[in-house]
Amino acid sequence: MNRILNNKLFLKTLIANLISNFGDVVYYLALMKYVAFLPEKRIALSMISFSESIPQLAAFVTGYFADKTKNKIRSIFVTLFMRAFLYVVLGIAMGFSPSLIVVGIAVVINVISDVSGLYENGMFFKIEKNIIPDEEREKFIAFEETTHNTLNVVFRAIGGLLIVLLSYQNLAFINASTFLLSAIILVTIKSALLNSINKGNLEGNSENGKFSIKKIYLEQKQAFKYLFSSPKIKLCVVVWPITNAIMSIVMWLIVLMIGNGSPIIILSGAITIVAVEISRAFGSFIGGYLSIKYFEKVSINTFIKSDVITMLIMFISLYYRQIYLVLICFIIMGISEIASNAKVGSIVMNTYDEDKLATIFGGMFTYFSLGPIISGIIFSILVLIISVNTLILMTTILCFILLVYTLLIYE
Repeated sequence: MNRILNNKLFLKTLIANLISNFGDVVYYLALMKYVAFLPEKRIALSMISFSESIPQLAAFVTGYFADKTKNKIRSIFVTLFMRAFLYVVLGIAMGFSPSLIVVGIAVVINVISDVSGLYENGMFFKIEKNIIPDEEREKFIAFEETTHNTLNVVFRAIGGLLIVLLSYQNLAFINASTFLLSAIILVTIKSALLNSINKGNLEGNSENGKFSIKKIYLEQKQAFKYLFSSPKIKLCVVVWPITNAIMSIVMWLIVLMIGNGSPIIILSGAITIVAVEISRAFGSFIGGYLSIKYFEKVSINTFIKSDVITMLIMFISLYYRQIYLVLICFIIMGISEIASNAKVGSIVMNTYDEDKLATIFGGMFTYFSLGPIISGIIFSILVLIISVNTLILMTTILCFILLVYTLLIYE
């Protein structure tokens, strides 16, 4: 832990990232409240839902361009200032009467900002590789993810208060200011970053700016060939898209059961939802702490098997409306998720060519996001046709099949 806290460059880049995340959380909550008062709220929600999938699908492209960017530090500043400008524009638009046109502007700005954020994050991979020691990388990543997940709960609480106290326009301006503040923090460490990294390490190659679908395809193909050939992370490449797909519908199932007056409710529907969010955050916090202290020698496959077993227990608990057991499962999965993410991230960063890190991480982000996107489409259709119990039973069977594969067939 002392190595992490003494690495000032790492901590300042983390703080800069957290500040911009806070702005995003507040903006998202404000937009949801804004939409709730529109007469065309169903159309507005559909627009927002569709727009949120675009950045996930674009991650492999932004990663490719992040690797090809020559002056990464300068480009990071450009993206931060551009995102700040976009939300100033949105703040001005929010000053007009609520309408679908304003929502459309917000959706377009949100997509551009999120895609720019992925591009920005891609450029940070190469920087982080040089300011974090290889032997400590797993602990640094665990600390980073734990901090992000824990503070996201805090940010939601603060955001919930701000959307009551401030206007939509002011909230958009707050989001713009968070990007400017992040840029200011990075300005204070710009020279330190440049001094800590060998000259030329942050430069891309001569292909910068040249778009080629064939080149992107070939690089992604090479990246996934590496992922599927690595014995340490092959199982997670196969299983994670499925577990992500299954877990993405759990909250919707809980919300449906709450709406039906199910005994799964703890005091009230709102408290039940908060309890789920807190259990997730608590699991992430514990997982990060244990990863830093004790999980160094535990294999990724062990955590994946634990995830699948816990997920099966969770859906059985949902079927029998045992909410407290569901919360315990969320905590266990939060622990293993942080630990396995840290291990996979450190393995990729320590072994893969640093000039292609953003490409491979962008490809991984898109690949692992496909499961939730597909399951969301399937769920939105099935929920109109079959009962909640049948949905849970079908998902439980899928979890059992995945468990058989993980424990027997894969081995």
